[in-house]
Amino acid sequence: DLARAHDAGGLAVQVEPEESLEREVALANVRVRAGEMSVERQDQGDGELRDRVRRIVGHVHHREAEVVRSAQIDVVEIDPEVTNIVYKHLGLPANTRIKTYNTDGRWFVMNCTEKYDLVFTDAYNDLSIPYHLTTKEFASQLKSIMKPDALLMSNIIDNFQVGAFLPSYIRTLREVFGQNVYLLSVSPDFENTRISTFIVIAGNGNLDIHDFDAHVKRLLQGHATSVVVPDNLMDEFMTKRSSILIRVDYAPVDNLIAP
Repeated sequence: DLARAHDAGGLAVQVEPEESLEREVALANVRVRAGEMSVERQDQGDGELRDRVRRIVGHVHHREAEVVRSAQIDVVEIDPEVTNIVYKHLGLPANTRIKTYNTDGRWFVMNCTEKYDLVFTDAYNDLSIPYHLTTKEFASQLKSIMKPDALLMSNIIDNFQVGAFLPSYIRTLREVFGQNVYLLSVSPDFENTRISTFIVIAGNGNLDIHDFDAHVKRLLQGHATSVVVPDNLMDEFMTKRSSILIRVDYAPVDNLIAP
């Protein structure tokens, strides 16, 4: 959490292989919880099971640790005192699969030799944004540490009606991941959704967001409140809203989130 930003909403990941933990599939049954929404991604081919999940955020909470027991999780947290507090006061046991690196997130990515199935970024809020984690250059670096068909999920807070950061961030990711970038909203009431938490999903490969959405509806049978923003609304959102390509040499994120 490079700006000491708070965890706004949180994400949790669960890898639940169909077989024993000795086997794995790329993104084997990955369940992603964003707010009240749970999404489970179906098996996509065979492979050995040590899925790696990387999170550039404030620390993983005890609740989240319970649902990620079968995944190897690397957390990047710039403040070691935050890590100490999580272990001492928030109930995270020392013998989990969670490994914490107390360093700058971009520095970690630049020097990373691992490949990940899931990458979470949760360092952005509506008051302060670490600009160097929003740029096209950083998105390219994230892509380089992702396995084929891996997912990047970013927790974003913005005003859906007038905010400029959300469309700019989506535009920037599309420069790196193509049109394979989608948006989850915590509410299907788009006309009345204003400042809220959103999840931007980018696929490092072929992500069928419609199959993704259909699988969620089958799995949860109406219990999920979050939804995938429809294609037509996304097209309108990206066409009509003012946005910029966020680059290292031009990243006015404070202006983009200004009311």
